[in-house]
Amino acid sequence: MLGRIFKYSDLSWQALTQIKRWFNRSATREGFTLDSFNNNPSLRVAQAVNSVGQTICLTPIEVCYVVGAFIHNPESTSVEISQAGDALDLEISRLAQREGVTKFLIAIPDCQPSEPGEKWIRVVPREVQQPVVMGGVSCTRSTTAYLN
Repeated sequence: MLGRIFKYSDLSWQALTQIKRWFNRSATREGFTLDSFNNNPSLRVAQAVNSVGQTICLTPIEVCYVVGAFIHNPESTSVEISQAGDALDLEISRLAQREGVTKFLIAIPDCQPSEPGEKWIRVVPREVQQPVVMGGVSCTRSTTAYLN
């Protein structure tokens, strides 16, 4: 199996027709809408093909901000904390809009009340190793290198 990533505008005609045809047949397209292709300037598409070049799977890849934690002044009131969250949402939205990001996710701790429009999703985190650049030489960090 081989995976490749394309800009939406660089997809082949065959891949574009497969997306539309498969979209109408697939019951497991939660969150996958045809509008997401038209309204997202930073969208990319991952395509998996088998050994004979037949497309097996296509998936949209969106750039997304994740807000996973926050701390607040222990002396602040619940009203102030709510207002602070709204102010931060607005600023994150402005930043995302400037950078072509169409959504951000907020991970709400279990101890917080439900939010309007809240959805339950399953999250599978994937760690991405980042290269370390030293004096113009790039190498990849390995956590096993630090074990004694």
